[in-house]
Amino acid sequence: NETARDGASTILGYWQRLGAIKKRIAEARSPKQFMDGEKSTASSVYSGMEENSLERQNTLKVAFGIAKEKGLSKAIDYLIACNVLTASPRDIASFLRIHRGDLSPSALGKYLGEGGSDRSETEYWNLVRFSYIRAISFVGMSVEEGLRHLLTQGGFRLPGEAQQIDRLISTFAQCYWEDNAGDITQCPFQDQDTIFLLSFAIIMLNTDLHKSSQGPSGSKKTQRKMMTKVEFINNLRGVGKGGDIDREYLSNIYDEIKERPIVLRDDNDSDDVSVNPEDVQSSIANMIDNAKSVDALLRGLSVHEYRFISLEEYKAEFGDRPEDATKDLIRKFMEKIWHQFHGLINSALEIAHLDPKGMESCIHLLKYALSLTILLDMPIEQVAFLDQLGRFRLFNAWRQGNTSDLLSHDQDSFKMEEWYKTMERHARSCDSGSMNKSGKLESLVLLDEIVNDLGFTLASDGAGRKALRDAVRQLENAEFLLNDPNRSFIREGDLLKRANRSGRCVEYRFFLFSDVLIYAKRIQGTQKYRIHEELPLILMKIVDFFPPENKKESKRAIQIYHPRKNFLVFCSTHEERKSWVADLRKGIDKELERKVAIEGARKAAANVPTGAS
Repeated sequence: NETARDGASTILGYWQRLGAIKKRIAEARSPKQFMDGEKSTASSVYSGMEENSLERQNTLKVAFGIAKEKGLSKAIDYLIACNVLTASPRDIASFLRIHRGDLSPSALGKYLGEGGSDRSETEYWNLVRFSYIRAISFVGMSVEEGLRHLLTQGGFRLPGEAQQIDRLISTFAQCYWEDNAGDITQCPFQDQDTIFLLSFAIIMLNTDLHKSSQGPSGSKKTQRKMMTKVEFINNLRGVGKGGDIDREYLSNIYDEIKERPIVLRDDNDSDDVSVNPEDVQSSIANMIDNAKSVDALLRGLSVHEYRFISLEEYKAEFGDRPEDATKDLIRKFMEKIWHQFHGLINSALEIAHLDPKGMESCIHLLKYALSLTILLDMPIEQVAFLDQLGRFRLFNAWRQGNTSDLLSHDQDSFKMEEWYKTMERHARSCDSGSMNKSGKLESLVLLDEIVNDLGFTLASDGAGRKALRDAVRQLENAEFLLNDPNRSFIREGDLLKRANRSGRCVEYRFFLFSDVLIYAKRIQGTQKYRIHEELPLILMKIVDFFPPENKKESKRAIQIYHPRKNFLVFCSTHEERKSWVADLRKGIDKELERKVAIEGARKAAANVPTGAS
């Protein structure tokens, strides 16, 4: 209709003017606009930041050009070489998510579907893929809804190679299972293998139902028979572990795919994509027709208890007391938003054993949220955040194995500690209206002491991280070793390893990390080493005592026992052997303690009694 067309033209005009507006904003932000009096103090800092930002943008621009001409993998290598990006799969996945709008969906799909020529490469690509897809939430979705969400909103186009599709769908099945396991309505399965097979079946069904039913000539000879609902359900008979998948569940999937095909993303710059201006006008007109009027939106807002107040009303209420107005605004903000802070911190606690870095960040959010509830006299919210602080402290104690200072090993032990009793007492007195300024001050001082005394060792110090990165750089395709924030590097050295069959001694470079022992062989003509074997310390046993008849040899020997490999190594001197034995035993003991502590910490953070099975 006439109104819709006018509205569409208005919107198109807005988008045409948007570029000019952005340009004027950029010009307004130029350093030349600073006041002359501020130039002497701020211009050097600003220009340095501007220069770094400009350099980064230029580097990214070059990388995106490389991605178009030579491939995304080359572009990532270029960014790593320029120190814009680290080789960590997690950092690479984050970069791909942030800049997916600048990348070709097809190229991104092929990159995420990469495999590997050996075990270390395969693990590396699996981590990149998992880190990328794990950032997408599939909670509360059916398999069809989750798969549709991934393929249409994931930023990539599903590649054409079967193995690449297999890898992507396998990772989707893993992430979907983690989000929905136990939800018998959306995920009525007993394992993630069923999700994997069903996802493949959905992709095949989508292709079968919505590819052209005629050949180019349009002749009836090229017509094909589409898959029926009965055939789709029968094809999946026996797929579910312990029985067939619910027929109604499969029937709903078939109906959804038939009604709404999963349309895979196209490259933005694809020559095959053409846009008809009339279709654009029609689409915008439909959007306007379907949109609610302003009056309808305001009526919808009116049912919620949101209080809108004008500046004039604020002036009339608070007069010349801006500090009271500020406190009132902050209180209203906290009343509406505190539960979102609480939920975010809870999420960090639940996966703290997997992502300690995220928990380290959330402790600061918790500290300031709790401070605000103390200052603003919000006792209910204060106690809720207090419980989270106790769980943080309990997790840290379990993680470090320092449980002697806790009164008991259950998840509520922190409630018996003096700091908690004092702060809770102040919160209760606030609820009754009797909390004074000294009580608030005492609570704030206690809070600061507790957070500082937590002694988080979640992130290694700068020197330790540098030593780890330097060690990893010596190893070929070993970037996966940077993924664990708790991993540290202990030592390295050349040792002779005796072959069990031939008895011949071969020199290898041994790298001892806090959780794994790696030995590698130098790649000829380079300074890098190729990993020969990785031996987790948790399963390792070493022996440095040998019978008297081997006394001469035993002074330099270490026997290593592991489910993967048993072998003898020789150090150059007796002193070197003593040093390696001490470091190996210390590493094994610490790794065992860490594993036990992490499991206890996981249960503590998840609010599960540690004695539960």
